[in-house]
Amino acid sequence: MGNSQSSGDTIAANRPDPIEQLPAECIRSFEQLCQDEWHLEPSDPLSEETFRTRFPTVNDGGYLSLLYRIFCWISCADSLTPRKLLTALAQIHIAARSTSESSPLSTIFPNTIASISADEFLTTLLQAAFQSFCLLSSATTHPSLDPAPLAFIESLVAQINAFDAPASSPLEKVDAWCAHGAPAIWSSIWAVLFLRFFGATSPLRVPGAARTAPTHGATTLLNDERRWLLALYLERAMSMEKKEREAKAARSSDGAEEQLEVSWDLLYRGSEHGFSFNRFEYHCGNYSGPTVVLLECRQRDKDSSEPLILGAFVKTPWKKSKSFWGEGGALFELSPHPENYPPLQAPNPTGTTSGYCMFNPEKKVLGFGGDQFRFQISTDFETGWYRSFATTRQSVYSSSRTRGPFETDFELLEIEVFGLGGAKAKKSQADYRRFEAKDAEKRANVNVSGDAETARMVLALAGLLPSENVDRG
Repeated sequence: MGNSQSSGDTIAANRPDPIEQLPAECIRSFEQLCQDEWHLEPSDPLSEETFRTRFPTVNDGGYLSLLYRIFCWISCADSLTPRKLLTALAQIHIAARSTSESSPLSTIFPNTIASISADEFLTTLLQAAFQSFCLLSSATTHPSLDPAPLAFIESLVAQINAFDAPASSPLEKVDAWCAHGAPAIWSSIWAVLFLRFFGATSPLRVPGAARTAPTHGATTLLNDERRWLLALYLERAMSMEKKEREAKAARSSDGAEEQLEVSWDLLYRGSEHGFSFNRFEYHCGNYSGPTVVLLECRQRDKDSSEPLILGAFVKTPWKKSKSFWGEGGALFELSPHPENYPPLQAPNPTGTTSGYCMFNPEKKVLGFGGDQFRFQISTDFETGWYRSFATTRQSVYSSSRTRGPFETDFELLEIEVFGLGGAKAKKSQADYRRFEAKDAEKRANVNVSGDAETARMVLALAGLLPSENVDRG
């Protein structure tokens, strides 16, 4: 990369020093680290071996070499100094802070990475981001990291290369892909670096990349690769939702007591609670927080060993309706062709947008889309279909940017719904269930004139008594 260094230095000289974007506490903490632990001056050589001392992992799976390589690319150099490392850390901080809009790679890497191929750059970046997520979500203090699964990473690289967006350089195409569906590409990397270099004294906030996915064992549908994709896809939607909750809590008198951290609570699992609209409504209804729906399916028209994993982020509580409803959300496919379908429609002047999902137990309709369903579970709660088509003026979700229009039928193998509203939402749902149970008990004890057995059957058919209490002859 020696040929690019002079050009990079020229460009760097014409833009603000990114270190100025870091709080003074972070700079002082880093300078103290260099002096007290590394015994290095700002311009002294910083070897990869010395860099590794900040990451006490049992086995890094090549992770630290990836990070060191990225820092060298940012610095347009073959090796680092403490000053160059701090500059690179500041650049990644700027990128992670900008995830609500884009991943501005062109501002981080001053050149068009002329000395390496675009695929090499993408492969390295995606591997580092994936392993950072695994490191953050590990339950151990000094985890052993496995290498990022290369076949999975290569499939993402191919998808980015196929992404439909005008771009004059590989970096611009990656920026377009990130802005469309994965703006949090830098969040997990920055969170790891934050904790290793600034965490003890920094006033900065750690991005929530590792919190925007269920923990190990919480779901039967997601391996580490799919959990990472889910975190990428949901980071923007969940960050916006959390900001709204924080603002609401600040305005309320008891806001200090409200739980604002994300928790993933399993509300419903088809194999455990039963595959039916009735069971879905019972376990997901009257829950006051946002939810995430995950479907595991088998495509009927394709011979694939990898399941079809679909999902939706539902921002507003579930309700029964004959039309589409909702105030924002997200649809996504995690397997076998990962892709995010972010919302398109901007809020109207009242601050709400409707048309994201539909739930009508009477008509046995559960689906997502707006103008038309993007995916829907059929009336038998055993099958469904999934499609992408050209957007219209009424569309609320984007179309596929890596494939043309398509439609496929599927067999539903599993469905899971997670609640993200924390203890308050769970308590509210439990309170409502207790109220309904007491109300049903009162109605069941009402002295209805006429035949007692007939009265009990009427109450049971109305759902106010368990059906097993009725003798159907």
